[in-house]
Amino acid sequence: MSDENLGHIHCSRASRARVSAKKVAANRRNAQRSTGPGNTTHSSRNALKHGLRSSGLCELDSPSQFRTTLRELRAEFQPAGTIENFLCQRVALGVIRCHRAGQLEGEFLDASARAPDGFEGILAGIGGTGSQPTVGAESIRGLADGFQRYEAGHLAMVLRCVRELREVQRERRANEKRQVGVASFGKADDRGE
Repeated sequence: MSDENLGHIHCSRASRARVSAKKVAANRRNAQRSTGPGNTTHSSRNALKHGLRSSGLCELDSPSQFRTTLRELRAEFQPAGTIENFLCQRVALGVIRCHRAGQLEGEFLDASARAPDGFEGILAGIGGTGSQPTVGAESIRGLADGFQRYEAGHLAMVLRCVRELREVQRERRANEKRQVGVASFGKADDRGE
């Protein structure tokens, strides 16, 4: 690409050196006023999405349980190659997420049973004024439905990945048998059979 096609993007050392003292002073004043992000609640959790936990595990999940589940699945399915290993990992992750859904639902139901006023007691503490909760029975049914949909979605993913893994393995084994058959046919032909 030629320099003229770069337009305003092109910046040489000579042009950077020509920044006026007035501009430098203004940049320094602005930098002093910069306090960074005001609320880091969301960005503080970026590591969960983008960092070490990018495998899909969250704080509620046990990394050791994930590794154990993955090890057991690998022993059961004996994956060969990138795709089969990927599908084993997806199955392990789905299993962990199904456990998480059950755990969350159980904790919610346990907490509601221990609350003095049942569900209403819990909900009164979630933004209600006085004894009037801001969330009613419909919302609780929605929350319970949400737990069930979450678990059902991950269970469907597990079953879909298991079916796909088995299909990929069937294809791989059939190809291996064909290759062995072709190789043994060639050897028989070499012997004059």
